[in-house]
Amino acid sequence: MKISTKGIILVSIPVVFELLFVTFLILMLQQAESDLRREITSKEIIYNTGVFGRNVAEGATVVAAYTTTHSDYFREKYENNRKGIHSQLRILKSLMTRANKADQLERLKKLEVTTKKGEAILDKIVKTTDSTIEGKSSGFAFSGPLAIVTSKKLIDEVMRNVQSILEEEKILAEAYLKAAAKSRERLQYLIMGFVVFNIIIAMVLANFFSRSITARIKSVIDNTYKVPKGEALTPPIGGSDEIAELDQQFHDMVDELYKAQQMKQYLLSMVSHDLRSPLTSVQGLLTMLAAGTFGEISEKAKKRVETAEVEVKRLIDMTNDLLDVERLASGTLQMEISSTDTDQIIEATMGSMTAFAEQHGIFLARQGENIDFQADGDRLVQVMVNLVSNAVKFSEPETTITLCAAIDEADPEKVRFSVIDQGRGIPETHIDKVFEKFQQVEDSDASVKGGKGLGLSICKSIVEAHGGQIGVNSVQGQGSTFWFTVPGS
Repeated sequence: MKISTKGIILVSIPVVFELLFVTFLILMLQQAESDLRREITSKEIIYNTGVFGRNVAEGATVVAAYTTTHSDYFREKYENNRKGIHSQLRILKSLMTRANKADQLERLKKLEVTTKKGEAILDKIVKTTDSTIEGKSSGFAFSGPLAIVTSKKLIDEVMRNVQSILEEEKILAEAYLKAAAKSRERLQYLIMGFVVFNIIIAMVLANFFSRSITARIKSVIDNTYKVPKGEALTPPIGGSDEIAELDQQFHDMVDELYKAQQMKQYLLSMVSHDLRSPLTSVQGLLTMLAAGTFGEISEKAKKRVETAEVEVKRLIDMTNDLLDVERLASGTLQMEISSTDTDQIIEATMGSMTAFAEQHGIFLARQGENIDFQADGDRLVQVMVNLVSNAVKFSEPETTITLCAAIDEADPEKVRFSVIDQGRGIPETHIDKVFEKFQQVEDSDASVKGGKGLGLSICKSIVEAHGGQIGVNSVQGQGSTFWFTVPGS
């Protein structure tokens, strides 16, 4: 499975559960809202029913007061009371219809019929009173005990219906209130459950991500650390995603690298035995030929032999450099530590390089005291010879190269060697690179000055094998000071 597919799965799973949660949340909110609306409707019915009952009772009282006092105030109040009763009936009918309360609507119809009957009786009483006030006869008279008894019966019936509606709506309102509370409680549980579920999903996905991606990437990274150490690689992780492909490519690359290393070892072995030995034999033969061992040769032939001898020596030196670089890199070049001193190192270096320096018109000088210490003297001479050889190549004639040895001022436990020249110097941008393999300050140095950029790299490896440090201080146009330190004991 490709990483992109796994990524889609990792993203899709939470999204699906989010959508489910939102769906349930919307449904529960709708249910809670429905319960709330029904509760509000019930409370409105209770309120309006109460107002209706009060108006009915008040209507009878107002009519009684009107028949007694003949006051226009009570007459007007009765009319307003009638309007209020009809208004409350319309409101109640609308609320019950909207709430789909069939039973309550049936009660309301009976209540409306009873109310109309009562209203008709009260109207007759009011009209009789009106006629009495005007001194006219209305053609009918409705007053006295009969009117009171009849009105009371109707009012009692109305109030019973009102009370029935109120009791049922109170029960419903309480039920809706409890339902709304349960809806809120369920909503809280849903949110809490979703949070817990999200945490679990996150942990599961994190574990999946760790096992499927992170752990496998770590396996690849661990292999990258094992290669320089020469340790066996972790077996291929398997799979069909990009990480598996990368891991397989890495294993294939390491296999090719090991094959290349084996080929390099074979090549170095060939160079060591099949190339260096014949070259050394040829060099010895040319030396003997130039010395007249096989008889005198012409001056012209002697010069040609000497030129050939120099070229053979150059090839031998390059071969030795290649072998040294490889041995130092692989750690197979052992340092033979023994007692030596700085005079031996300086004298051996000057003995090797004086003739070469004189050929270039350069003078060698020495400074410093003699210091005894433990080191591989031959290898340190090799370092000094390389440094002096470089200094000669890049110095002008009639200048001096100074070889120094002294106690290191920064660390008295170390011996410091320096080669100071008056050459062209090194640009600041190249100072950090001069000790790297195959590095030249200028592109033309390899062809004009000779060398392949291995000498300083070999010097660095030898010094570090002693536990020391190597560096250079240079001012372009004024010269350079190559130095190295090694432990004094």
